[in-house]
Amino acid sequence: ATDACGNRAQVTYNTRIDNTPPTITAGTIAPCYPTVGAAEAAALAATTAGDNCPPASQITLSASTEGTCPAIITVTAIDGCGLSTSVTFTTVIDNTPPVITAGTINACYPTRAEAEAAAIAATTATDNCSSEVTFQASTSGTCGAVVTVSATDACGNRAQVTYNTRIDQTTPTLIATLPGGDLGNTCLDDVP
Repeated sequence: ATDACGNRAQVTYNTRIDNTPPTITAGTIAPCYPTVGAAEAAALAATTAGDNCPPASQITLSASTEGTCPAIITVTAIDGCGLSTSVTFTTVIDNTPPVITAGTINACYPTRAEAEAAAIAATTATDNCSSEVTFQASTSGTCGAVVTVSATDACGNRAQVTYNTRIDQTTPTLIATLPGGDLGNTCLDDVP
């Protein structure tokens, strides 16, 4: 400021002249997460941002999510002047196991493999997110066998059912006992 006699005083202001939004780079995230919070935390960790005006600490990252199957996560970088850039990630948010239904199987099987194959064939499952459900079976015991069938969705959520059966390929042993007990030296003609 200058007065009529030419005396002058001045002040300075620090500011930023910036019309360039931050640069942002998306990394990779997993195909599934159990919660929105876990998915957004992963997306934020996978995102890097820079700006033409330092320091980088002036950049703030935020995340928002739409949907679950699939989920679209938008990560936004905002610099000190309020300029922003965004990237998106696609994943699935699912912590719900498949709904599994047991059918019926036979009372006896000659092998464990046949019992497990029958149990898998008798089992159905649906999932809230994935049409892809994988079945596996395991068996404990033989004469009182318990076949457990697990249904696992694409995010690793699992449900199971059990079947009771018998695994037996041993031919029964026949023991004949005649009336009167010991035959000794009796001729067959004497046997009633």
